[in-house]
Amino acid sequence: MSLREDLEIILIGAILEFSDSNITFTPKCFKSAMSILLRENSLFEQVPKKVYTSSENLKKTENDELITGLEKDISTNFGEENYNNIEYFKQKGILIYDGIHGSAFGRMSYIYRSKGIRIYLLENSRIMTVCPYSYIDHNGFDFVQEEIESQKSKNYKTEEDIQNLLVYTKEDINIQGNININEQLIKVLTSIKKPFHRDYYLEYLLTPPDVDKLSAFSEKIKIEFWNVCLSKSFKKEWGKTMQENAISFLSFMQIPPSPIQLLSYLKRNSKKGKLDKILAKLNSLEGSFKNQKEDIFEFKPNISGIGINLNEIQKRLKDKFNL
Repeated sequence: MSLREDLEIILIGAILEFSDSNITFTPKCFKSAMSILLRENSLFEQVPKKVYTSSENLKKTENDELITGLEKDISTNFGEENYNNIEYFKQKGILIYDGIHGSAFGRMSYIYRSKGIRIYLLENSRIMTVCPYSYIDHNGFDFVQEEIESQKSKNYKTEEDIQNLLVYTKEDINIQGNININEQLIKVLTSIKKPFHRDYYLEYLLTPPDVDKLSAFSEKIKIEFWNVCLSKSFKKEWGKTMQENAISFLSFMQIPPSPIQLLSYLKRNSKKGKLDKILAKLNSLEGSFKNQKEDIFEFKPNISGIGINLNEIQKRLKDKFNL
């Protein structure tokens, strides 16, 4: 499928997840999300397996005095020698979920200590879940990512399979209930960080603010989601109410449209530029954009009983995407 079709089925699925509809095409949405990422070669980076350096290695002295940063650069061939201390997994990958957090034990006994979960999509299409563990203390810096599960993305064939993977992404693992899969897929696609060259050991664990940038890929995906939901074809295919729900959902996800997209949408939907038409469309948009996360507990689609037949939507989905 094209990028537009992949995003469209994920967006429709995300809206229906919040309704009473029985979603049967979630594995198709998951496959679409993974396909989008696998096509973006620029996002793949080496995945660290083990990073270690001792305090003695960092404490190099000359004539009993600490040498400067420039002298250290020269003595290590600008860090190239120290990269030998880093072991990588064979396949490059994209970090699609970062669940690292500070350890609950050993408070103030370490400079830092952490654990958690990370999920990578590897370039061979495997999805690898690792358990990262690190400590920084008087001995030095030690960071290990232990693989706990790895399988081909195509093997996630049922909603249960995907739920078992995404359960790690819950903010609180103790909270009962399923993940909204398509909502989580949209979060993944729109939050991939820009790859950067790691110059310090700590950057394999935590990302400094100066390089913590959203990737051009995710910026593009945000725009493309709006291109999909504001398009004439989306309204024609799924109806006016479904389009309003799509606008409201993206607003709920705090994914804003560009000013150009809004102006283009208003011009296209305000016949002959009549003021009453423009005001009516602005009022409609205002209602949709009020659906902000800080204002409500959850997204509530305006679907049932308002000109939308959920069975008809399911039928159109099957016809359009060969489900």
